[in-house]
Amino acid sequence: MASRFLLRGVASAAARSARGHRLPVLSGAVAGPGTSRSIAPAAQVFRHYASSSPSGTAELNGNKGARDNEANSATWSKILSTTPKWAPPPSGWIKINVAATFTPETRQATAGVVIRDEHGAVLLSASKLLRRCSSSEKAAWMACDAGLQMSRQWKQSPAILESDYGDNIGIGAVNRERMKDEGFRELRPLKVRRDQNSIAHELAQHARREKTSTVWRNKAPSFVEHQVLAERRVAKIGSMINFFKSLFSKG
Repeated sequence: MASRFLLRGVASAAARSARGHRLPVLSGAVAGPGTSRSIAPAAQVFRHYASSSPSGTAELNGNKGARDNEANSATWSKILSTTPKWAPPPSGWIKINVAATFTPETRQATAGVVIRDEHGAVLLSASKLLRRCSSSEKAAWMACDAGLQMSRQWKQSPAILESDYGDNIGIGAVNRERMKDEGFRELRPLKVRRDQNSIAHELAQHARREKTSTVWRNKAPSFVEHQVLAERRVAKIGSMINFFKSLFSKG
C-alpha cells in the first residue's frame, strides 16, 4: 500500500516538474534516519508532493477520495507509457545528435549538431553551413560527418551518433570516419524519431536562416536552451521512475 502511494507521489511530482513547476532543493535530512542515500532524492520529491498537493495530503491522511485516486492512477499510467523525447547515453558515454536541411533550388545544405554527456549537459552545439550538394540524403550524410568531426576531442569516450535518417547513412558516416584509425574508442550509429532529435533540427534551421556557421562550446544557444533544460529534466524524471519501478517490482 505504501509503495503505491509513493509511486503515485513520484508520478504526480514528475508531472508537475514536466509542466515547468520548480521543485525546491531540500536538505538531505528529509530522508530521515535509516534511509538509503540512493533513495533520499526521490524521497524528497515525494515529501514535497505530499506537502504541497491537496491530493497528496489526503493520501497521507488516509482520506483519499475516488476522484483523486483515479486521477493519480491516470497520471502514473501516462508517465509510464510515455517515451522520452531524448534519452541520455550510458554512464561514461557521449551522445552526438545531428540533423540537416537541404534547399533544392540553391543546393545549399546545413547541419545542426549537439553533443551531450550522460547527465544531459551540453559539451558543444553548432549550426553549420555545409558545401553545396545534390540531395537531402547527401546533406544528411555530410551532417553526420560534421558531427563526428566536431566530437574528436571526446574520442576517448565511447559515443552514440543519433539522427533521424536511414540507418545506412549513419553507418556509412561511421565507417568513413575509420573509427579505429581516428582513435575513437567506440562509436555506434542510432536512428531515432524526428521529435527525439528536435534540438539538432533547430540548430540546422538556424544556419539556414542566418546563412552562417556558429559553434557554442559547453552550452546551447538561447533559442534552444529551454528545450535542452526540458529534455534534461525529463531524463532525470525517467531515471527516477525506472528506479522506483525496479524497487517495487517485487512488491
